[in-house]
Amino acid sequence: MTPDLFLTNISIGNQSVSLSITMAVITGAVAASRGRSFWLWGLIGGLTTCIGLIVLLFMPDVADTSDEIEDTNREQRRLKERLKQEQLKNRDFQSSVLGRIDYHDQALGVDTRSIKTPLNVAEALPIKGEEPVWYYEDQGHRAGPVSPSSLQALRNSGAIAGTTLVWREGMSDWTPFDTLDQG
Repeated sequence: MTPDLFLTNISIGNQSVSLSITMAVITGAVAASRGRSFWLWGLIGGLTTCIGLIVLLFMPDVADTSDEIEDTNREQRRLKERLKQEQLKNRDFQSSVLGRIDYHDQALGVDTRSIKTPLNVAEALPIKGEEPVWYYEDQGHRAGPVSPSSLQALRNSGAIAGTTLVWREGMSDWTPFDTLDQG
């Protein structure tokens, strides 16, 4: 090997080492700014020159990922707290409704808590002092007797229609509800 060729090889070798060191520092600095290990990525950048830097640039930032995880955790905590608040509101509302129903039951002299199946609207309770005098047609069968206010409540709730036939003692025949004299 001639001295000129030897010096050229040393010069190329020095440029290669300089490039590796430069890439190691650059890759390490970029890695540190993205929340990764400066030394590990500096070594990878020094050994692979620009390939390590390219790989690093396509990787997500550790800081961004941890921020996203923290944001998700914060949102989950907020939603759990809101759910607890809504559950408390729901319990308070249920308690209030049950108290009102109990008060209503006491005023009417009934106990609806002991009923395990839903009440049939056709079996509406009359208001105290009202006599159950009305009958009405329910799917081809006679239903009742119910009080006048209960019959009106059935109509208002849509349980019976205006064309539903009704009758009470003293009437000559069944007649549609809406033809009754409401006076």
